[in-house]
Amino acid sequence: MKFGGSSLSSPRRISRAAEAVRRTVESGVQAAVVVSAMGRTTDDLLEATHAISSSNKCERVDDILSMGERTSARIFHTALSTQGLASRCFDPQDNDWPITTDDSFGDATPLLPICQQRIRRYILPCLEKRAVPVLPGFVGKTADGRVTTMGRGGSDITAFVLARSLPAEESILVTDSDGLMTADPKLVKNARPIPRISIQELVRIADSGTKFLKTKALQYLDDTFTVRITSNTAPSLRSGGTTITGAFSSLFEAKLESTNPSTMITITGKRISQDPKITKEILSKVSGRKVRILGLSANSDSLILYLSSQRGRRLVEELHDLVLAHRETTAMAICENLSMIRIAGFGLVEKPGLVASVAEPLRENSLNIYGIFTIASSIVLLVDWMQREKALHLVRKALKEMMR
Repeated sequence: MKFGGSSLSSPRRISRAAEAVRRTVESGVQAAVVVSAMGRTTDDLLEATHAISSSNKCERVDDILSMGERTSARIFHTALSTQGLASRCFDPQDNDWPITTDDSFGDATPLLPICQQRIRRYILPCLEKRAVPVLPGFVGKTADGRVTTMGRGGSDITAFVLARSLPAEESILVTDSDGLMTADPKLVKNARPIPRISIQELVRIADSGTKFLKTKALQYLDDTFTVRITSNTAPSLRSGGTTITGAFSSLFEAKLESTNPSTMITITGKRISQDPKITKEILSKVSGRKVRILGLSANSDSLILYLSSQRGRRLVEELHDLVLAHRETTAMAICENLSMIRIAGFGLVEKPGLVASVAEPLRENSLNIYGIFTIASSIVLLVDWMQREKALHLVRKALKEMMR
């Protein structure tokens, strides 16, 4: 269980969180706890260090910033003792501290094989003794003993590394909300909680401005455990809220969208998008056929369909009839024998130059890009069908180099 800062922002909330852990343990579940700093403690420490230090990413600053989570862990350990639970508070100064990172101060990365070994050596025996390990999130330690911090979302990283290393059945992120919502409740009045969502679905909306989990933390998810986001007021932390399933094999993935050649149909005209009737008629022609729509893009003067099959001569004729039937549409163009490469991942908008990085190797190898469009969590390239495997290899190689 990871308790966020809002869940620990007052003595009453700390006691309520400790009670929730006690109820969970009494139900027969082994539980480990990761805590964030209480309330705005980390922000206050960061502002203070900004005022007195010219560098935000150094050993001294990380040692200061770690104090919020480390203090929170001590207080939570005391709260569990008050509830009558056996617990153990881990701290970076201890020889058995489990989270080892590199020395990128302010944005450290856990060294996963070492973390897994130390978690199983030191945390697992604690659980087997029916004691609750309490760890400060966000904090790590280099191999030579220097304290590090892992940046925003660092407590989630700690929770996920812990969950996959034990391994755990579930990683529960306790917040002040009822889970993920169907829309931003500040903008949409009837937004509802989402009971279950896959990580693939989540990333499709996350980069559109809705931030749930930091990109870096998602790298430590795997399919051995689920993630639950639930409210600190829930009767049981093991039910309700939103369950997130699945994981990415890598932060960015590239794959062929279809096993068959694709077709790109472009319909041009004037102010096409201003008349929904035209778009509806075009889509109705495609609906019900053995043709899959792989994508759709539009602006005021054109509409482009990306289809999964070339076996649509009758469809092409019918779409052309629509072009002739509307004065807003002028002509249509058909480009066949294409392959669609989809690049998907979390945090695409946080990677400036990603499009250029994957397009440049194709140019250098004389592979033409017939089309490109982006959706928050994916970038789609259209290349020649006969060159698809070579293009896919180059794109994957470029992504791998970017993630180093």
